[in-house]
Amino acid sequence: MNVYNEVDAVLYSEDFDFTELIKECISDDCPVKFNDFVSNFIGLQMSLTSGKKRVVVVYNRFSDSLVFNEIVKLIENSGSGFVAVCDNANDGFEMMKSGAHAIVIKSNVDTVYEKNSFIKGLLMKVSDADKISGMMAKRNFDKRIIVSSKKIIAIGSSMGGTEAVVEVLKRLPEEMPPILIVQHMSAVFTKMYADRLNGISPLTVWEAKDGDEVKPGLVLLAPGDHQMRLKRSAGGGYYVECKKEEKVSGHAPSVDVMFDSVAEVMGANAIGVILTGMGNDGSKGLLKMHNNGAYTIGQDEKTSMVYGMPKVAYEIGAVDEQVGILDVARRIMDKI
Repeated sequence: MNVYNEVDAVLYSEDFDFTELIKECISDDCPVKFNDFVSNFIGLQMSLTSGKKRVVVVYNRFSDSLVFNEIVKLIENSGSGFVAVCDNANDGFEMMKSGAHAIVIKSNVDTVYEKNSFIKGLLMKVSDADKISGMMAKRNFDKRIIVSSKKIIAIGSSMGGTEAVVEVLKRLPEEMPPILIVQHMSAVFTKMYADRLNGISPLTVWEAKDGDEVKPGLVLLAPGDHQMRLKRSAGGGYYVECKKEEKVSGHAPSVDVMFDSVAEVMGANAIGVILTGMGNDGSKGLLKMHNNGAYTIGQDEKTSMVYGMPKVAYEIGAVDEQVGILDVARRIMDKI
């Protein structure tokens, strides 16, 4: 049984030996079909003009950053998946920062076993990139989620928060007011984390983009290296502003920045939640939410991986109640 999706793939590489490796090792009956092999920008541009959804596999040592940036823009604008094959982990990290949906480190391919292992890993990443690009293409949130509450829920977390947020979201139903989340995380990983949350939660979870409308049933995760603020639109609705700015309270994204904006825009019509994390980011913003009438919840010491952020928030009077992580979702629902 094949474990790969049916994918139409394009290889961009100036390396003749690598191109021949792909042609040699991928069988005709493999669902991942490399239908185009290109070695320059014009060739890739022509390959992506058909409008058909594809995944672009890039293996190249770019000496000209301008050319590379244009290639990334071309892939992004076409809605294609993007897999980067890299010689080392540092290059892979840079490719992820540039927008690659997946990376593959090119190991030795001298023996049959090494070739098969590399190709198997590559095909899995191509399938993953196809799924991720598909989810990103479906950013039109057309569900009609009806909730009586007019509140907005804001959640902030740091160290240990990736799993704490999972425990909260998977216990919430789809029929929820809008949810904003700041998790301390670099830009390389927030997109993948949002996709993970989207897969385990009844709610729809996106990595936020500047101008995204805030809607019931939708969770917006602050993008790494950006500050996310809630804004009121001219028509009476709400949206998020995501700007690449300096760190606040030592972080970008900062929980304090998000909580401050929710306090200013929503007043008492909000719920603030501070989860596990080191330091004090979010404590002042949560206090502002509390003072403006919002209900505020802090994760307790027993279930926090790092009882830092929720502890400081509790000690300054910003938290109405502390609960274990498995009870956070229930208390949110009680207060909406």
